[in-house]
Parts: sequence; structure tokens; C-alpha cells
Amino acid sequence: MSLLWVELRRFWLRRPARAVVIGVAAAVAVAGIVTFFTHSPEAPSPATAEAQLNEQLAECRQYTGDDWRAWDALGRDPDYQGGFGEYLSQFDSADEYADEQCQREFFEVYVPDKRYCLVGLWSEDVSYRQGCPDSEYAQAFTEEPYEVVIDGERVHTPDRGQYGVIPATSLALLAAVIVVAASFVGGEYRAGTIETSLLWEPRRWRVLGAKYVAASLSAFVIQVGLLSLLVAAFIPAAVWRGSTAGADSEFWRGLFMTILRGGVAAALLAVLAISVVVVTKHTAAGIAVLLGYAAISPALVNTIFRSLRPRDISENLFAFVNGGEVARWVESGVSRQYVVSHGTAMALLHVVVYAAVAVAIAGFVFARRDVD
Repeated sequence: MSLLWVELRRFWLRRPARAVVIGVAAAVAVAGIVTFFTHSPEAPSPATAEAQLNEQLAECRQYTGDDWRAWDALGRDPDYQGGFGEYLSQFDSADEYADEQCQREFFEVYVPDKRYCLVGLWSEDVSYRQGCPDSEYAQAFTEEPYEVVIDGERVHTPDRGQYGVIPATSLALLAAVIVVAASFVGGEYRAGTIETSLLWEPRRWRVLGAKYVAASLSAFVIQVGLLSLLVAAFIPAAVWRGSTAGADSEFWRGLFMTILRGGVAAALLAVLAISVVVVTKHTAAGIAVLLGYAAISPALVNTIFRSLRPRDISENLFAFVNGGEVARWVESGVSRQYVVSHGTAMALLHVVVYAAVAVAIAGFVFARRDVD
């Protein structure tokens, strides 16, 4: 425990960890303040909708009337605009033509909701919502998986998972976690203090294990803490400048699980980052390998290595964080179709296996290699 406590203290005394926490916390505070003052507490009103509809009707009547009058001024030629004059000849006046073309039911009213909607933090299946749930003009657009038949087998396309500020921010913060975790061990190699640690505790597996535990626990706390701070920063905007409609017990339970999964993903990525740094002895290598792979893997598993998509660590990590499903490519006639391979729990298992393999390799190298 004393070794673990030392590693935890050393982690939090390093500048990268403090810089990430302070920098992100400051950005979250600014985002909360800006959100508060850029939203209005007034809900969309029927009067606004009616005024907008009347404006659209007036514009429609104006340009349709202009079309009829232009045709009338040219002698009511049936061949006007490629035969369009024959259609216009059915109407005796511009107003009659406008009555036919500009009926109220032809127009869809868009009433912007200037309130901040708390459900924008997290949503299970809504990709876009026009207004808060308590607005009569709200429209939810969902992207549901659909069934396809491949070689007589009924399968469905994968669920993309969750949407909202928290899932997106959770994925973005993972990059910062990789940098902090890699610098935690890479800084020791660069400064040469790894040798001092081994003089104090020569059992290398204990030393490496303490670093893994300290980094993964700290990464979990950073991820969960910053995401929770983000939620807290946006609540005032929803309470006083928006709407908390839809934020029921199911919403909070789902939000909690989303944050928790982000923390677990951060802990696993910290383990992977440390493993790469232990093998290469360079901070930059750990950062470049993980972030570089995350950048190019989507292109690889969707073009050259399609068969490996269900095993790709990035695909499984993203599916786990977003609570979605991992896809696989299948041949369907002359085309390709991606369908579900496995769900969130199996995606987590894939990432855990990769982390365990990385730990085994790094431990083998660390235990048998000179540290200088």
C-alpha cells in the first residue's frame, strides 16, 4: 500500500495531470457560463408559430402571384415556360392561383426553442431534437437499427449508441487521459528516476503493478470527475434558462452509466498507454501509437481489413463508451452490408483482453530488461 500511495502522489504531483484537470475544468466552467447566458427561458409560443406561418404564406402568395401575372402579361401563352402556361390557364386570377399553391397545410413551421434542454446531455436514441421535450413543436429524429436478410439469416444493423454532450465529451477526454498516463511513466524514463524506484523496491512486478493501479485509478477519477463537473455546469442553464423536461429517473440512471463507462474506458486506456511506454521507454511513442491508431483504424477496418472490424480495439472502445454495438461486414450479393457483431458487454471484454495482453508483454519486458 505504501508503494501504491507513493505512485498516486507522484501521479498527481506531475504537471500534465494537473494541467489537464485544471484546463478542462476551466473550459467546462466557461462552457456552463456561456450556455447560461446564450439561452432564453421563454418557451416557443403559438403566436410565434402563427406569425411565422403567416409570413411564409405571404411570401408564397407573392411569388406565385408574380408567376401568374407574368404569364398574363405575355398574352397567356399556353407554351409559356415549356407548357407551364397551360396549367396556369386553369386559374382566372393571381389570387385564385395563389389559393391553390399556398395552402396552410403545405407548410411546416419551425419555431426555434432558445431554451437549454437538459436532455441534450445524454440521449439513448435521439440524434436530433427540435426543441425541448415539453415543447409542442419538438421533433425527435431517431436512427433505429433495421433488419436485413443475409443468406436466409435475419440480422440487424448495429445500434450506434448514445448521443449528446456527455458521450461526445467522454470520447474526447480519452485522448487527454492517454497523454497523462503516458507521461506518468515516460517521464521516469526520461529523468532516469525509474532506477531509483527499483533500488527502493527491487521487485519489478510490484513496482509496475503499483504504477498500473495508480494510473488507472487516477484516470478513472479524472474522467468521472470532469464529466460530473460538466453535468453540474450545465444544470443551472437548464433550471433557469431552459427546461428539465424528460430528465426522469431513467435519464439520470442512463447518464450515470454513461459517465461510469467513460471512467472504465479511461482506466483501460491508461493501462494500454503505460504498457506501450514501458516497452518503448518513450512518452511520445505511447501517445503516437494509441492516438495514431485511433485515427487510422476506422479507415483500415472499413476498407482493407474489413474482417477484423469486430476485433478492432477502437471500434470496441467506442461502442462500449457509447453503449452501442460493434458492426461486422458481410457480403450480400454484389454489395456489402454491415450488421451487428456483438453488444456493449462483449465490446468491454475485447478491450479488457487487449489491456491484459499489453500488461503481460510490458511486464515481461520490464522484468527482464535493463532500466538504463
